[in-house]
Amino acid sequence: MKTLVVIGHPKPNESHVNVFLKESVAQIEEVIWHVLANRQIDVEQERALLKSVDRIILQFPIYWYSCPSLLKEWIDTVFSFQMHELEGKEFGIVALMGGAQKQYQAGGKEMYTVSEMLRPFEMLARHLKMTYLPPLSIHQFSYMSEQEKQALLVEYMHYTSAIYPMTFQEQGKWYVHALKKIVHEEIQTVIDVIEHNQEELEELQELLKEMM
Repeated sequence: MKTLVVIGHPKPNESHVNVFLKESVAQIEEVIWHVLANRQIDVEQERALLKSVDRIILQFPIYWYSCPSLLKEWIDTVFSFQMHELEGKEFGIVALMGGAQKQYQAGGKEMYTVSEMLRPFEMLARHLKMTYLPPLSIHQFSYMSEQEKQALLVEYMHYTSAIYPMTFQEQGKWYVHALKKIVHEEIQTVIDVIEHNQEELEELQELLKEMM
């Protein structure tokens, strides 16, 4: 299954959460990271990209309870009422939130849930006969602990690459596989550091021999 993650952030490289999420899926070949830029939109090229994948995810920071103008312009330009080729594809949202999650509920500061706020995107997906996935909202990334970031990493990998829906047994197998991959990468990083230090030590020893 191929997934297209459309990045609708005006300054993606300056966003810590965007950089973190990009690194989370960097090794997953089935995930395409597509950054929008302030340039003329090649409609046919963008539509061809949409048609080539199975899952389309819009990822953006929340600006005044919606997406940035960069992404809104892209949606208005690329999507069409006659895009029947998108029927049956999956459509998801990754919303980057500055406010705490508890604020988005009945009785909270914002009064409405994130799902209610994102209803226009659900309506778009329904109109195009796509399967709308439950949105993934990420709140106050800068305040997350390392443990919370690790949990987010796995959740994001699942949202972008796992089949939907999954049985309980399938979810268990997927999470075990994902965790093994993360642990392997962390161990490999340690190995790389040790090997690098070993090479430097050997070079230093050779230099000392020449000086003696």
